[in-house]
Parts: sequence; structure tokens; C-alpha cells
Amino acid sequence: MAALLQISPELILSPDSTFFAIRDETISNLSLPPHLLKDLLKFHTSPSKLTFQDLLNKPKNTCLQTLLQEKNLTVTKVDKEQMILEINGVNSQYFELKWVLHRKQLILMDSVTIFAPAELSYVASSPSPLLEKIVMVHLVPGRWSYKQLLAASSSSPATPLPTLVPDVDLQITKVNSSTKKENEEILCVNGVEITAPDVLYSDGFIIHRISRPIAIPKLLHPRVRPMSG
Repeated sequence: MAALLQISPELILSPDSTFFAIRDETISNLSLPPHLLKDLLKFHTSPSKLTFQDLLNKPKNTCLQTLLQEKNLTVTKVDKEQMILEINGVNSQYFELKWVLHRKQLILMDSVTIFAPAELSYVASSPSPLLEKIVMVHLVPGRWSYKQLLAASSSSPATPLPTLVPDVDLQITKVNSSTKKENEEILCVNGVEITAPDVLYSDGFIIHRISRPIAIPKLLHPRVRPMSG
């Protein structure tokens, strides 16, 4: 997920498109130049918003338009009773979001704020399931613009931003910049500078570029219960 956001976030986060997600192990084993990888993502993205039920209602051999010019996907197998669907001969399964959130919270979360690191090698090298938690730490329910983050940092006490990891909040602080104009302040999220605010946004999401991934000690060094005896 982190890699896809870095390469082409507008494909995945468009509210009116459908993304056929490629398995992590497949993506990690690919060796493609950036322009071909982007074409691959476009080929897995339909400009139409399609639920799983919508796809099940499609007759066999239905063509699905993609964002890759003149390249379509095809419904090659469909069985409503067994809930089986194949796109281009590949079994497509419907996965509900498996965030560690209460279902009611998921339903209410109709927008998200993303803090996107410029360099993702630290994230990509992290083992699973730690990788998932690191990505989730960079996602905050609700749409927080830079102006709103600035206001949150000025409140007393500063307003914490809950992430998709339970009991892990982000703190927005203002610090003096050593490289910008004298006395000019910059915003940081857990000590990481927001280098490009509001770089991409819609009604459902907003992305802020940050200088590096956000490190959460309790994720990297989980507390271990001591053994008795």
C-alpha cells in the first residue's frame, strides 16, 4: 500500500474508481521501470465505481474499462450463488477492511488524512505484520488540511490526531525552521517535518508529504511481558 501511494496515489484514492489490488508478494517481486509499473497500476484500475455485487451482476465476458488506454479487463467467470468472480482468469475475492477498528468507527470514517514519506525504503524493509502497522500509523481518520493542522498545533493542549492503530496518536507541533526565513515556523508530525502540505486532495482524502517515515517506539519495540519464575 505504501509503495502504491508513493508511485501514483491518484489512482488508488479516487472516490469514483475501482482498484483491483495486486497481492503484496507479487508487487514486491516485480522488477519494472517506473513508467511500466504505473501502466500496470492503471491496468488494474477501472474509472467506474464497482462494488463486488456490481461485478457479480455482470454477465460473463463483460469488458471493464481501465485507465490504460485501449486496454480492458474481462469478466471471465461469475457465479452468484458461490460468490465466485474471475477477472482475466484471476480469482477476485472481496475483502472487508481489516483495520483494528470497531466496525462502527469504520462506517463513520468517510475521509482520511495521509502523511506520505518521501523515502519509503525504511517502510518497505519492515517485516509483516509490522509493515501494516507502520502504514496505518501514517493514516488519520478525517480530512485535516494544513490550515486545520496549524490550528491544532496552536491549541492548548495541542490536539492529538488518532491513527488507525489503537492507542497511537500523532502530535502536531510547530518548530523554528533552520533553513527557511528567520522566525518562520514549520509544522511537524511526531517530530517529522511536513515538507509539502496539501499535495493531493479530494472530498474523501488529503495527503501531506513528510520528510521521512514516522517512527513509533511502541511498534518497533513492543513491550514483552516478563516470564515468571
